[in-house]
Amino acid sequence: MWLDSMEWMSNPINAASFFWCILATFAFVIVVMCELGLMKTYIPDHETLEEVKEVSTQILNALFVLMCLIWHPVFMRDVLLLIRWKPKDKWEIRGEYCKEGKRKPNDRTHMAIVVFWLQLTCWATYAFAAVFLVYPMGERPMELLLITTVVSFIAPAFAFLHLLLSPLSKDYDIVRVGEGDQAKVQMYQRSASFMVSHTKVEDAQWAGSVFPGCCSDTRIACLSFFFPFCMFGYNMERLGFGHRVVHTFMFIIMLVGPVFIFELCAAAVHLHVSKNIIFYFGIAIAITGLGYGGAWRVKIRETYNLPGSRWWCGSKRLTDICTWMWCCCCALCQEVRTADQYQVVENSFYRRAGDIESGAGAKAPVGALESVPDAEEEVEEDEDDYDDDMEVPAKQTMQK
Repeated sequence: MWLDSMEWMSNPINAASFFWCILATFAFVIVVMCELGLMKTYIPDHETLEEVKEVSTQILNALFVLMCLIWHPVFMRDVLLLIRWKPKDKWEIRGEYCKEGKRKPNDRTHMAIVVFWLQLTCWATYAFAAVFLVYPMGERPMELLLITTVVSFIAPAFAFLHLLLSPLSKDYDIVRVGEGDQAKVQMYQRSASFMVSHTKVEDAQWAGSVFPGCCSDTRIACLSFFFPFCMFGYNMERLGFGHRVVHTFMFIIMLVGPVFIFELCAAAVHLHVSKNIIFYFGIAIAITGLGYGGAWRVKIRETYNLPGSRWWCGSKRLTDICTWMWCCCCALCQEVRTADQYQVVENSFYRRAGDIESGAGAKAPVGALESVPDAEEEVEEDEDDYDDDMEVPAKQTMQK
């Protein structure tokens, strides 16, 4: 259980969600205690008590909106994948919604239903927060609050139930290999061919130091300083950690979103002290958003077996996170330079057989080295006989 929890927390998005739950739970408990009158012992003044409840409610709204903004780019990407429905899109989205990443009967329809409920959750949360921002305390229409609250809680429940009860979570026997699977086999064959003709780097090293190594390549340094969000997303996609647009928007939301959202919530509060509390709370969350980049640096180092230092509390992970917190642009420069000098295939670094045996690979310009091309342009998957390829769940699986 502990190992599974640590593996789940190793994903930066999951770690951010966990800390969000802690903050949201704390704010929710304060709101409930104010509603039940349990805070009167500590705050006897009625006006002060109402102000505390309003501040806690605004913080809770801001946290929910922030979480929806963080996940919304992922849901929008899923909508795009469902609309395009190319072989590579199918493999990617099935890996998120289908059990074991395998195709299921009418999986496109079922995944579209789940994504619809998740999208509805985000928009209902935005509407609920808008009611608190537009209307002052004591004048908010209860009908709108009730509708948005019910939808924002029921929609994710429906999404979870449909994901659990639909064919997406069941085991099916595939009678024959479809053309989409043949395309995937071809991609793996091409990857295997690449691995044979190239040399795998067993002792990969970071490209230079964090500082002053960031100035060794002025072009990368300028791009990382003036366009850090775009460079971060570009590098994450190159290293095989997801789509560049999703990472770019997530990083922007992590840093800019808290300040903007909490400032809007502070404007709805009357007391000057309460406004400052909400605003500085948002700034604190925005600063910790740099830890998002640090968490991905940990992922990069552990995935590609890069060396790590222990200058902060003797921990490699804390050192990586603190490096991003204190010198984010320099850390990003080092990550981009490192990805530049290697070829990335199947979560491993490779260099060409003719490159100089330097142990770190040969230097290449930004964007010159791309991952192995997939076979989606060569093979189109035929979905006409899609349902014919499936059988009912195996009996032994149902008995389980």
